[in-house]
Amino acid sequence: MTTSIKSTGIIKGALILGIAMFLSKIIGFLYRIPMTSILGDTGNAIYGVAFNIYVVLLGVSAIGIPGGISKLVAECLAKGTMQDAKKVFRVALFYTGAVSGLLSLGLFVGAEFIAVQLNGMEELILPLRILSPTIFIASLMAVVRGYFQGMNTMLPTAISQVVEQLFNALFSVVLATYFIQYGVAIAAAGSTIGTGIGALCGFIILILLYKKNDPTNQIPITSTKPLFKSRREIIYKLLSIIIPMVITTSIFSIFSVIDASMLSNKLPSAVDYLRASGLVETIPVSGAAALSTMEIATSLIGQYTTKYFTLINIPISLILIVSVSAIPSISKSYALGDRNGLTDKISQILRIGLLLSIPASFGLMIFAKPIMYFMFTTHPDGGELVMHGALTIIFITTAQLSSSILQGMGKQYVPTLFAIIALSVKFILNSILLCIPTLHIYSVIYSTLIAYMVFALLCVYYLKYKVGLNLHLGSLYLYPLLCSVIMSILGLSSFYILNNLFNFPNINLILSIALCILIYGLSGFLSGMLKAEDLPHFGKKI
Repeated sequence: MTTSIKSTGIIKGALILGIAMFLSKIIGFLYRIPMTSILGDTGNAIYGVAFNIYVVLLGVSAIGIPGGISKLVAECLAKGTMQDAKKVFRVALFYTGAVSGLLSLGLFVGAEFIAVQLNGMEELILPLRILSPTIFIASLMAVVRGYFQGMNTMLPTAISQVVEQLFNALFSVVLATYFIQYGVAIAAAGSTIGTGIGALCGFIILILLYKKNDPTNQIPITSTKPLFKSRREIIYKLLSIIIPMVITTSIFSIFSVIDASMLSNKLPSAVDYLRASGLVETIPVSGAAALSTMEIATSLIGQYTTKYFTLINIPISLILIVSVSAIPSISKSYALGDRNGLTDKISQILRIGLLLSIPASFGLMIFAKPIMYFMFTTHPDGGELVMHGALTIIFITTAQLSSSILQGMGKQYVPTLFAIIALSVKFILNSILLCIPTLHIYSVIYSTLIAYMVFALLCVYYLKYKVGLNLHLGSLYLYPLLCSVIMSILGLSSFYILNNLFNFPNINLILSIALCILIYGLSGFLSGMLKAEDLPHFGKKI
C-alpha cells in the first residue's frame, strides 16, 4: 500500500512538473509572436544569440542542480536525517552562488570579447551584460527548486516556472515596445531585461513558499547519525550527479552557440558568393536582392535562433511530458532486476514518443510556410528552415527519451559520452558544410539533424545490444512513418483544394491540420498501430 502511494506521488509530481513545463513553453511560444512583430528577424538574431549564450552559461551552474539536490535530499528524507537535508541545501546554495557569481561576472566583463571576437556582432554587448546577473538569480532559484523536489513537493517548482515565464513574456514585450524608438538593437537589449525580471519574480515566489512552508519542519527526525561526513563529501556527490547531466542536457544549447558563432563568421562570405553568382534570390529572406550582405546574414540567424527553435521545441516539449511520468518506474524495474518489465516500459516510452514525434515532424514539414504566415504575419520568413529541419524532431525525441532511460538505469555517464560524440560530429560537419555557399543557413540545420541522429542511434544501440533489451525497433518506427506519409499526402492535398475554393488561408490551414490528426488516428487504428487500450497510456502511468 505504501509503495503504491509513493509511486502515485512520483507520477503526480512528474505530471505537475510536466504540465508546468508545457505551459511555460506555450507562453514562451506565444510571446515570440509580438516580439517578432516588434523586432523583426534582425532583432530576433541579436536577442536569440545573446539568449543562447546565457542558456549555456546558466547550464554550467544550474541545469543539473535541481536533479542533484533532489536526489541527495531524497536520500536524507529516506534515512530520516533532516539535519543533513538542510546541510545539503546550504552547501548547494553556497557552491551554486559562488559558481554562478563568477559566471555572471565573467559574462559581464567578457561580453565585448564574446560579442565582437566570437560572434562578430557588436550589438550583443549590451544584452549580454543585461543578462549576466540573471545567471546568478536563476541558479539560486534552481537550488530551491531542487530542494522542494527532493521533498517530493513539486507544486512550488511548477508555480515558479509559470510565474517566471509570464513575467518574462510581459516585460519583454513591454520593454521592447518602449525601446524600439531607439532602434532594433536597443529594443532587443531591452527585451532581455524581461528575462531577468521573470527570473527574479520566480525566485521571490519560491522564497515566499519556502518561508511559509519549509518541508523539513514537517518531517520527524528518525536518525541522528549524519549521512554525510563533511561539506566536501556533499559537493563531491553533487558534482558526480551534476556534471553528466550538464553535458547531456545542455547539448542543444551548446549546438546553438556553436551555430551562432560559426554562422556569424561564415555566412557573410556565403551570401557574397551567392550574390556574385546571381543566386541571391535563392536565399530564404524576403527582398534579399535589395538588402546588404550583413542584413541578409542577420535575418537568417534571427530566423534560425528564434522561429526555427520555437516551432521545433513545441512538439518535443509535449512528447517529453507525455512520457516523463514513466521514467521513475524505469529505476524501480532496473533495481529489482525485472528485465521483462524494464523492456516493456522502455518499449512503451519510445513507442509513445515516436507515435507523436513522427507525425509532428511531417506536419511541420508540409505546413511550415503557412504556419509562419499564420503566426508571424509581418515577418513570415523562416518556413523553409523548418521544412528542412523538421525531421530533427524524431531524433531529438529518441535521443532525449533514451538518454533519460539510461540515466534512470544509473548509467548517466553513457549518454554523456554519446553527447560529447554528437557534439564533435556537429562541429566537424559545421566546419565542412559551411564551406559550401549554396547550403548557407541549411548547413547548421543538416549538421544538427545528423548529430542528433548519431546521438539517438548510439543510445538505442546501447539499450538493445549492451543492456540486452529486446526492442523491436522496426515496428516502433515503421508504422508511424507509413501513417504519417498517408496523413501528409491527404492533408497537403486538402489544403491546396481548400485554398483553390476559398480565400481563407488561415482557416484552411486549421481545417487541414485537424484533418491530418483525424487521418493519422484512423490510419493508425486501421493498420493496428493504435489500439483502444493504448489511449489510457497517454495520460496515466506506464
